[in-house]
Amino acid sequence: MEALLQAMSEKGFSHTSLTDLARRAGMSPGHLLYYFRDKDAVLTELSKQINDQTLDFMGELADKPPHDQFRDLVGFFFNRRNVPPSFRSVLLQLLGVATHDPELLDRMKRQARRFKTFLKQAYSKSHRPKAMTVDDAATAAAAIWMGLLINSLFDPTLTTPRAGRLMLKLLLLLGGFEGDAPFEPDSPLDHQPLSRRRSRTR
Repeated sequence: MEALLQAMSEKGFSHTSLTDLARRAGMSPGHLLYYFRDKDAVLTELSKQINDQTLDFMGELADKPPHDQFRDLVGFFFNRRNVPPSFRSVLLQLLGVATHDPELLDRMKRQARRFKTFLKQAYSKSHRPKAMTVDDAATAAAAIWMGLLINSLFDPTLTTPRAGRLMLKLLLLLGGFEGDAPFEPDSPLDHQPLSRRRSRTR
């Protein structure tokens, strides 16, 4: 998992061969194939680990007030110490590969549904505008979240701190919260980076 993540960050999934992946992991291609049928299977497992860690983190926020859930969620995922810019590139590659990989696509759809469910439970406790249903608010928030992550790869003016501030403001607006919450994208947090929270699977 670590070897594939590093390779995707450096030169992309399509340019990473099975042999290259095996060497990075300190094993022979034959040894790697003993555990995975091909490099796509490694990618699917990597996606599973990242998704599980994301969902675990969101689960830790479930008992907090919506305002705090939004702040903590944005503070974690838009903090470069926790989720470095290379993770955005990996995410974009996962989306691209998933369009032709039914197993990976199904996993990412489940992840999207669970993320939307998280947002819906938060917005069900908020004072959102009457014209905005819980489902509409969650759908819009999820779409904006993904849009900011992807656009930040191509828009040089959309820095990580700016993306985080925008995301938090939009989450609060969709929930009908007044005012704003302080957000310091580079402040120390109590959570480990995703790169350190990954499973120890080799």
